[in-house]
Amino acid sequence: MKSYKDLDFKTVEIRCRQALTLISYRHFDNVLKGSEYIEALYNEYKEYQKEVEEARTGIMKHVMYTTDYYLFEIYKAYNRQAKPFLDDVRNNFKNPPQDKSIIDTDTAKAYFSKTIEKGLISINNDGSYTWNKGLQLLSCFSQQMSDALNLSKSCNSDGTKRIAWKPFEELFNIERGKLRSNFNDIKKTGCFPADIEMVDSIFK
Repeated sequence: MKSYKDLDFKTVEIRCRQALTLISYRHFDNVLKGSEYIEALYNEYKEYQKEVEEARTGIMKHVMYTTDYYLFEIYKAYNRQAKPFLDDVRNNFKNPPQDKSIIDTDTAKAYFSKTIEKGLISINNDGSYTWNKGLQLLSCFSQQMSDALNLSKSCNSDGTKRIAWKPFEELFNIERGKLRSNFNDIKKTGCFPADIEMVDSIFK
């Protein structure tokens, strides 16, 4: 094919709608699946990007639900949503600390000691750890620990430090994506959990 105009319109439309529907869900697994689908579509159709963008800047930008419209939506969703999300996931899951290695440094041990003293963490008979409060508070604790221990070496597009969620999911046996989801809810609403002062005091 030499042009996006040679593509089957209905196929592009259906695939685009499916991907955008998946990525719109708040559940981590659906967002991940949708992001990977959008990435696959982007890679398949990226050779037409320049041609599509030129078409959308002309009279065609006023025409909805055409092949170039759906392709443009794929490019936009990839750059604005899928790529940042996948970069974040892949960064956090690359060379993760093994078992309890995040608490092996003196600094980490000091933070965990304070957390245990405040009753936020319990040590079980088998040496595993249990978080005694809600997931929103754990997400705040994980964010502050990640920053304090410099567990993530990269930054988000707005310049803020990325958060290494996986070590805390492993340490407290939390389902993948749960902490990220709870922290995103806090950022959206601006409402922090009731006991946030307990977490804040650990890092002062």
